[in-house]
Amino acid sequence: MPSPVEVRELAVARDGGSVAVRLFTSEEPRSLLVWAHGGGFSRGSLDMPESHEVGLALAAAGHAVASVDYRLVGEGVAFPAPHDDVSDVLAWALSTVEAPVFAGGASAGGNLAAGAALRLLREGRPPAGVMLAYPLLHARVPGEPVALPPDVPREARFPREVVEPLVAAFAPGERMQEPFAFVGDHPIDAFPPTLLVASEHDELRPSAEAFAASLAAAGVEVRLEVEPGTLHGHLDEPDQPGFAATIARMTAWLDDRVAAGRTQARLS
Repeated sequence: MPSPVEVRELAVARDGGSVAVRLFTSEEPRSLLVWAHGGGFSRGSLDMPESHEVGLALAAAGHAVASVDYRLVGEGVAFPAPHDDVSDVLAWALSTVEAPVFAGGASAGGNLAAGAALRLLREGRPPAGVMLAYPLLHARVPGEPVALPPDVPREARFPREVVEPLVAAFAPGERMQEPFAFVGDHPIDAFPPTLLVASEHDELRPSAEAFAASLAAAGVEVRLEVEPGTLHGHLDEPDQPGFAATIARMTAWLDDRVAAGRTQARLS
């Protein structure tokens, strides 16, 4: 039976201000997941299902979630501001929480979570693992375009002509080349154990697949799952079967990682 979940609003200090965090907890959580929602870097909020419902579901399954209200791109905001916010919350969690701490996110939030994990790894305090749902990890999606079924709605399509302006707004000019901006575009020497869950009918799926291959080639413990029949952003639709299926995958992976007790990643 799911545990009752407590929801609290927190403020985590950062340079020049604070980052709003929504914390989801139940009795004796086995871990804490620092989670970043998607929205193409410029949209999204703590209230969207991809943030709130994911937090409720994972907390009910025994894993606390700190959902990050990072700064959105626009009106003078670009990389590294959103990255800094997620990194600061991850650093806060690693310094204050006794249970294993994981980093995770969906879509653009998966990008931010991966960059934050790499940054904290290089600082010598990596998270216990990284959990990414249909992430955008490359400035240009690698490989051949994914052929989508004809009934996929326009809002669930992300061809290159849609993605490229989002990428340019997030990391303009030379910032696009920085390793924490798009971790998939850089060599991987070490990385925390990683779960990637891709949507089947998603033009961003090759980014998750290519990153999983890079991690495996570097000897990183990685698992890639493709959720059958789903569109990009399926965690934003909690009434659809793909949501429950992915939550079950995430919960099982977190349970396995906590049980294994392997909570450190090392630079080679």
